[in-house]
Amino acid sequence: MSTTNPDTATVTHRGHALHVEQEPGSGPTIVLLHGFPDDRLLHDRLLPYLAGRHVVRFDFLGWGASDKPPGHPRSAHDQTAELAAVVDAVADGPVVLVAHDASGPPAIDFALLAPHRVAGLVLLNTYYGWTPTMRAPEAITLFSTPGLRALARAVARRAPRLDRWLFHWQVGRFITDDTARAELVPRLYADFVPAREAFWRLNADLPRTLLDRRRRARDLARLGVPVRVVFGADDPYLNPRVARALAGWFADAELTLVPHAGHYVQVDAPAAVAERVLTMPSAPDLLDLDRRALAATAAVAEAIPRRRWTAPTPCAGWSVRDVVDHLVENDRAQLAVLGGPDAGRDLRRSGEAVLAAHARPAATDARFDLGGQQRSARASLAVHFADVLVHGWDLARAAGLPYRLDEDLATAAERVVSAFPDLAWGPGAAFAARLDAGPGASAGDRLLALTGRDPGWRPPVTT
Repeated sequence: MSTTNPDTATVTHRGHALHVEQEPGSGPTIVLLHGFPDDRLLHDRLLPYLAGRHVVRFDFLGWGASDKPPGHPRSAHDQTAELAAVVDAVADGPVVLVAHDASGPPAIDFALLAPHRVAGLVLLNTYYGWTPTMRAPEAITLFSTPGLRALARAVARRAPRLDRWLFHWQVGRFITDDTARAELVPRLYADFVPAREAFWRLNADLPRTLLDRRRRARDLARLGVPVRVVFGADDPYLNPRVARALAGWFADAELTLVPHAGHYVQVDAPAAVAERVLTMPSAPDLLDLDRRALAATAAVAEAIPRRRWTAPTPCAGWSVRDVVDHLVENDRAQLAVLGGPDAGRDLRRSGEAVLAAHARPAATDARFDLGGQQRSARASLAVHFADVLVHGWDLARAAGLPYRLDEDLATAAERVVSAFPDLAWGPGAAFAARLDAGPGASAGDRLLALTGRDPGWRPPVTT
């Protein structure tokens, strides 16, 4: 990321420039996403209500002030990658994603891929997969229907006045506030003209996105991220029935229908939207989670008599000594990247050295090789936390010691592990095949089953 003025930055993604604007502040970073046919200007009225928080808004490639590479692919999948590039560049901790309209699928997909990087989702008059209650705006139908869209594109090119009228009519219907409509729609149209190719390509991709994400909708129930669905109640397209269906796909989403607000709910009712954004529950601090996991695991390791260090553990082929050595070697690898001192072979001391190294401001610039990809220090710390926590259970079970995984720690670790790629499970991989914890299982048992462990494992009986 290269700063061009105090509030504006450029994030390069696949050789193209994404235009990013930041408002300085504290708390988890709030990332505002736009749909189509609009851009970052859609959030102008919302920004003052978020004063004091670190707020980021940007234009997807093809829109607003971002690059518009001709022929560049335009899909929800591509926009997920663009969102990831921006989050990597502007936020060290978990972010609150505020998605509107067509940015719903990229925001939700990013949360599914990296739940430990998302403090919350606020979904504004948006969608994920197709539902029978959706009604496409007239212009979207025109430009997304095969057969019609070629004709519609030709007319838009050759009849600019008609194109302008259609935009003002359609986008004007998204806003119930007359003053906001008169101010915002002409500005959005001026930005829309050079973004027309992105609009056409996203419209062509829309039917496929709706059907594909509908098949993935069952995954949303396992997303361990706070979700708030906030819809303008007067939107005839993404209407209250769509809002209820969307909220129902998540395990515990909060639904708010804002009266007298339309499709652009952040324009019609910015104060109501800001309240829902600003009161999102805070994400747990990773350093604190890792510190608590280390304290529990080190206490178990220190309680195991040396004569029991050859005992088998739930990690197939590993003894107690092997598990402890693995944890210490992981600590040494972390310290090698972070520049911290080698703390020797003591599990507690080496873990505390890792925590101290991650707490230094310079740690945010470190990059770690995780599964063949360069990832941030925060991502590495999340993996370290989950590893330390689960292996504490392994050690306790091997030694026959009483041990209970704290539910909040297990829930946080479950979010981290669920984001691992599929190659992390199976023969020779980090985990054995996933097990089914069964209905009503605790967070601890779900975490153990997710990592291929039988929650009922006991050491073999010796004679």
